[in-house]
Amino acid sequence: MNLRPALFLLVILGLLTGCVPVTSIPITGTTTTTTPIVTTHIAVPTRPETAIPMSPSPSSTPLPGTPTVTPTFDPSMIVTVTPAQAAVCPKENPSLVADFPIQTNCMEKGCILGNAEKFIQDYLNAGGSMQSTLERLRQNFSFDSSDPFFYYTDLTNDGIPELIFEDFGISSRVHILYCEMGSYKVYPSESEIDPYDISWYSLQRIQDVNANGLQDVIIVSRGCSGSGCYGITVLEWDGMEFVQLAPSMGMTGLLNFKITDQDHNGLSEFRLHGGLYSQLFAYEYPVRNFIETYDWNGHTFEPTGFRYDPPVFRFQAIQDADQLMLQNQYQDALALYQDAVFNDQLEGWSKKRADFTQQLLYTLHGPDTLHWPDFKAPEFAEDPIDSSLEYNSLAAYSYYRITLLHILQGHESDAGTVYQTLQQKFTEGNPGYIYAEMAAAFWNEYQSSHDMTAACGMAVDYAAAHPDILIPLGSDYHGMQSHTYKPEDVCPFR
Repeated sequence: MNLRPALFLLVILGLLTGCVPVTSIPITGTTTTTTPIVTTHIAVPTRPETAIPMSPSPSSTPLPGTPTVTPTFDPSMIVTVTPAQAAVCPKENPSLVADFPIQTNCMEKGCILGNAEKFIQDYLNAGGSMQSTLERLRQNFSFDSSDPFFYYTDLTNDGIPELIFEDFGISSRVHILYCEMGSYKVYPSESEIDPYDISWYSLQRIQDVNANGLQDVIIVSRGCSGSGCYGITVLEWDGMEFVQLAPSMGMTGLLNFKITDQDHNGLSEFRLHGGLYSQLFAYEYPVRNFIETYDWNGHTFEPTGFRYDPPVFRFQAIQDADQLMLQNQYQDALALYQDAVFNDQLEGWSKKRADFTQQLLYTLHGPDTLHWPDFKAPEFAEDPIDSSLEYNSLAAYSYYRITLLHILQGHESDAGTVYQTLQQKFTEGNPGYIYAEMAAAFWNEYQSSHDMTAACGMAVDYAAAHPDILIPLGSDYHGMQSHTYKPEDVCPFR
C-alpha cells in the first residue's frame, strides 16, 4: 500500500478541523491489541460445571423482530460476463511524442502530477499511442510493481485494456481512461467530481472480487484526518459505465483490510480491521480492535458480520453477549455471560476508574504526545465498594440474560434452574438485587402468560422505573465503543 508522507502532511493540515464525506485512501499498519491497564481483580468463585446449565444448539425459530445475519449470496447464481464487442479507440499517430507533464518533485520514487488525466486524454485523443503513454509514465519512476501507481488492464472485458492510475494533486485521485465511440473518456468525469471533496484516494489493487469475469478496481480513501474516516470503493464496468459495488463499505479507525474467501465458496469477502487510529481517541478508553465483514449479495457488498477482539473488561463481555443473542448465536453468548460471572481475568470498570485513566493520560502525555499502543499505566487500586458494585451488578444481569437465553431456545427447565440461582445469590442488600427483582418481574409474567412480549414488557417497565439498573451495563463513562443502555435493551425480544 502507498505510504506517501508528504501527502499525508498536506492532508493533515487541510483536514485537521473535522471530517468530510467519506468515499475511499491508503491504509497502513496491522491490527494491534490495546495494552490494558494493570489492575487488581475482585475475587469471584471458581466456575462450577453445573451452576449455569448448558443447552443444546438452538432449535427453536427466532422470535419475530429478532435481528439475524443476512444470508450470503449463493455462488451458483453467479453469471460470467460475456466478452463485449471491442471498443473503438482513436487512430494512433506514431509521430506524436508523449511529452505531457506527469511528475512533480514530491518524493524520490516519483509520482503522477495532479490533472495529468486531462493531458493524457488530450494526447491520446490527438492520436498519441498508448505504448508511448505507458513509457512516459514509467520513465521517471523508481518503479515498484508491488506498489504501482498505475495499471494497464482490461476492465470492460472487450479485449482493449484501460489505463488506471493514481495522481498526486492537492487531493489524490484515481482515474480510468477508456475508449468509447472513437475517443478516450475519463472516469470520473469533471462533472462527477465533487469540488468540495478533498479526500485522499489511493489505488489499492485490480481484482475480480465477485467472480463474474470482470476485473474490479479497489480504491481506498480517507475523508478526515483526526479520526481516520475511511471508505472503500469497488468499481466495476456494467456495460455502459463504472458503478460502485460497495456503497456502504468503510469505517472510522480503519487499520487495514483483507480480501479473502473465508468460507471457501468461490466468492471474496472484505474483512475490515479497525480500532484506535489516532491519539485523539485514546482519551475514549477503553477501546478494542474489531473486524467487520462484507459479503457479496448479488448486487453489492454489504455488512454481514462484526466482532470485537476478546473482551478485556467485564462490561465488554456482557455487551458482546447481548449482541450475540440478538444474532441468535446463543452458545457464544452463553460463554460470555459465564465469563462475566466466573472469569477473574476480566477487569472491572467504573466511573472512578474512567476519571482516573483520563486524568493519567493527560498528566503523563498530554494531548499532543500520546501514542496509545505505547501507553502503559501504573497499577490502579480499585475501590473495593466500587468493584463489588460493578461485579455483582454484571453477574446478576448475566444470570438474568441466561434465563432469557434458555427460554428463547425452549429450555424452560434450564431457565428455571438459572432463575432460582439468581434469586438465591443476589438477595436484598446485595448490589445485584435490583437485577433479581427485574428478573422476577419478567419471570412471574412469563409463568402466567407464556408470552415473551408481555414478559419482556414487565422487565422493560421495571428498568424504566429504576434507571440506575442501566448504568453499570453501559453509559457515558464506558468509552466511545460502548453501547449506552436504554430500558428496552434489557429485554429486546418483543
